[in-house]
Amino acid sequence: MNIKILKEKDIFKGFISLRQVELQFEKFDGSWSEPVQRLVVHRSDAVAVLIYNRALRNVTMVRQFRYPVYSMEPEHGWSLEIVAGVIDAGENPAATAIREVEEETGFVIAAEKLISLGRIYPSPGAFSERIYLYAVDVSDCRRHGAGGGLAHEHEDVRVEAFGWDELSRMMARHEIEDAKSLITLQWLLTTIRER
Repeated sequence: MNIKILKEKDIFKGFISLRQVELQFEKFDGSWSEPVQRLVVHRSDAVAVLIYNRALRNVTMVRQFRYPVYSMEPEHGWSLEIVAGVIDAGENPAATAIREVEEETGFVIAAEKLISLGRIYPSPGAFSERIYLYAVDVSDCRRHGAGGGLAHEHEDVRVEAFGWDELSRMMARHEIEDAKSLITLQWLLTTIRER
């Protein structure tokens, strides 16, 4: 499959950037589409880490304010999620995962404990962002502080732990709405919990 870029224009550049593209794409029958316009939101790649304790049969998650969610549903503005963060320039995904886990929850983990669960495009129709998904068992990890995020990044993160059965009930009641969290929790509840 091929595409032809006819025009590109940056509309906004900042923490995210917005680009307008006019293009044609090769269709499944081999013909070319009419010129179409698409908007692309470019954002840095990120990681997300499911933190679980196999011995205690629980998961550590974080709750923090998310204005985009609040703007749609104010009662859900304090989102319950797994740990996540943007990959800094020159940093690899595993290093970011280790850093974010300690910043947000206080757990000190080693790279060899990370289980890669793949990479996702959370909204491929509009965003270029890729999220690298990981899981880590912290049964034998030490904790360096309470976490809570970084003050200079204006983070206010509350760390919460949930038993596996409670998480199953929360998911059945649609209390967890974050996609990356749901994907990794499904992995945990179908892969690890059954062992």
